[in-house]
Amino acid sequence: MIRVRLSGEEWRLLSGQLETEDWLVDSYDPRNGKRCLCPTRFGEAHYVRACKILGVNKIFKGKKYTELTAVDNFSDIFINEKYFYKLGLFTEVFNDMYHSKITVKLTRKGYEWFHAYTKLRFKKRKHYGNSAVRRWIGAMASIIFACFYVLALRLSGGGRDE
Repeated sequence: MIRVRLSGEEWRLLSGQLETEDWLVDSYDPRNGKRCLCPTRFGEAHYVRACKILGVNKIFKGKKYTELTAVDNFSDIFINEKYFYKLGLFTEVFNDMYHSKITVKLTRKGYEWFHAYTKLRFKKRKHYGNSAVRRWIGAMASIIFACFYVLALRLSGGGRDE
């Protein structure tokens, strides 16, 4: 498979799309206080179906198709192939060499989508909340700004006409 190079902005966009489509979910473990992106059963079922449609055992560095179907057969989740075409992940290619056989291939968006899905599974998320150091730096910056403001008012006469 082609190696996909994505910028940080593209990673954020793809992770947001994968969360919107319910392939990944942002989870939090209260025992260790860490966040990670976990695959949903819906996302795993679509990954298995995509492997089956493409005729491969795994896509990029994801789990093998046989490993996933051994744990769960996903028979209760209905997956329509039109869903992949609607998202723009698959395209049909007419191949005349193989006696007019139509094969299904991944589009560029499909490569990016499945690459992001396989890379982001169980990936730890960065902590975007306020840490103690960030709060301390913010407080210090506020105090320094207040000191400069008071000093500037005193030097300028405090806005009074004398």
